[in-house]
Amino acid sequence: DGLLKITALRESYKGKEFTSARIVSKDLFDFMYGRVDVKAKLPKGGGTWPAIWMIGSNFDEVNWPRSGEIDIMEYDYYKKDKIHTTVHMANENGDHVYFTSIKNDISNVSEEFHVYSLEWTSNELIFLIDNVIVYSFKNSPTYPFNQKFFLILNVAVGGNFVGNRVDTEFSEGVMEIDYVRVYK
Repeated sequence: DGLLKITALRESYKGKEFTSARIVSKDLFDFMYGRVDVKAKLPKGGGTWPAIWMIGSNFDEVNWPRSGEIDIMEYDYYKKDKIHTTVHMANENGDHVYFTSIKNDISNVSEEFHVYSLEWTSNELIFLIDNVIVYSFKNSPTYPFNQKFFLILNVAVGGNFVGNRVDTEFSEGVMEIDYVRVYK
């Protein structure tokens, strides 16, 4: 129906209890600075962890977190109406540090489409939901956010972000993507 559907299923596969998918633009498309808009409807189901995020294109050379990570949107179905935006990087010792914000009143994320956006410059990363600013992070020349990044869209099941728990009734969760637009 003109939508990208990333589906997580409770099904046995190679010794695992769940399957899912992700779209990764690594080695196909990356960019530095601009605006990203992703219009999405998020999956239902306790334990689903949908994300719209980016990793530094130098990931293979420097690994994470030195490559940097920009989470435009992460969602934990257990924490309804709360959308997370986060930047990850390494400090001068190589230790992981992150800065995050939680938008607490975004309703109907599994019933209606919302637009999750990032406006990214050499000075600032601005996160928006439905064109309303929810978080801003001051960029610096010493941070990893001054290089090319690639995009990832995925639905994970379980993991530490959702408290390593999956609802026993969970059978399927679908993230629907209407569009991904990058403006440079």
